Amino acid sequence: MRKRHLVPPGGGGIILTDIRHRRRDSLPDRRLPGTVYAERLQELQERIIAAEGEAFLCLPGTGFHYLTGVPAHRSERLIALLVPAEGQPELICPAFERDRLSENRLLAEIRTWEEHENPFRLVADRLSRPRTRARTVLLEGTTDVVTRARLARADERLDLVPDEDVMDALRSRKSPAETALLRHAIRLTHEAREAVVRGLEPGVTEAEVAAALREALTSRSGEPAWALAQFGPS
Repeated sequence: MRKRHLVPPGGGGIILTDIRHRRRDSLPDRRLPGTVYAERLQELQERIIAAEGEAFLCLPGTGFHYLTGVPAHRSERLIALLVPAEGQPELICPAFERDRLSENRLLAEIRTWEEHENPFRLVADRLSRPRTRARTVLLEGTTDVVTRARLARADERLDLVPDEDVMDALRSRKSPAETALLRHAIRLTHEAREAVVRGLEPGVTEAEVAAALREALTSRSGEPAWALAQFGPS
């Protein structure tokens, strides 16, 4: 790949002294309090009813993390948050994931499935239990077609309705705790960017700037960071 230069090459590189040795900033607890997730789930249930649904299904992703605080990922093994319009939300997951997921501050009851079992049948069974009896199920907007098809095969009586409005409405409002974290992240990002800019020298490449910015962000936030730098002639 051809290198791009901020200015004509003149030796040197990028100065990282004030980045590498900067003391990590004091950080607020990046985990939101459990009350925030409880309020989100309660509002979600209200919106399920308003949308004339009886339950809401959400797979791992940004929406799942928003509702649970759990950093889960999608795979060939089903993990899903099942939220009835009334009653206790449930987290459906493989049995071997129970301990890991239990370490997080969950507000949902965990229901597990074994390798020889059909997890979509488990979801259908939970929806048909007497206390729930859900038929109209709102699916979080990123639910894939394969999951939808397998749920439909597990119980053909289910009315599976893709729905983006419910989560969009929830996430458009920020709590004071969320706002504080967002402002803190913005401040750290500005500080990291300014530190990198101050260290630029003739001959620096895009890759060097991106690496320096990643290091500056990570040293301040305590979290792995991603950065991209693009400049100069194409």
